Amino acid sequence: MVEIKPRMSYKDMKKIIIFIYGFGGSPIDYKPLISSLNKNETYDCYAFEYKDRFGTISLKRLARDFDSFTKRINKENKKLYLIGMSQGGLIASYWLEFLEG
Repeated sequence: MVEIKPRMSYKDMKKIIIFIYGFGGSPIDYKPLISSLNKNETYDCYAFEYKDRFGTISLKRLARDFDSFTKRINKENKKLYLIGMSQGGLIASYWLEFLEG
């Protein structure tokens, strides 16, 4: 007997891209790019927003907040593509290395 698998929908194949801005930046920095990519049926793009208050919140705390954010938007446990600028790259790196992202 041959098993016939259902076709994957576009939603199942979409790639999740998360932008993480740097120190002093904001999600608005990525708004034009995110808007453009989200028009394409291949991507679901997000910007992680955090309240840093000029270095008063630890990197560990920011990475934990990022972990909560990723779990909220990625319930299907898809592969994530991360784009971090400056401090955003540090948050992503800490999340990957110490929080098993």
